[in-house]
Amino acid sequence: MTEKAIRLAASLYQTRDRLKRLLGDVYFSQMKEVGALLKQSSESTGLGILEVAGKLAKAANKDGEDRIAVMYLVAAVELLEPST
Repeated sequence: MTEKAIRLAASLYQTRDRLKRLLGDVYFSQMKEVGALLKQSSESTGLGILEVAGKLAKAANKDGEDRIAVMYLVAAVELLEPST
């Protein structure tokens, strides 16, 4: 893994931890909902979960929906490396 990839992974894990604290009790239900959307999109497009999340996050950012963009990325992390 390159240094850039390691820094990106660390940033995603930190963002996940922050979102967990912010959302509290609804975190896992929100991630389950967004994760299902990512899985469905991944299966229908043949793209990987992170690639789908990146594309959706980029589109959300473009529309000024920064919060939604973060949700896509964190949900992807949850799908790939579930937290407790």
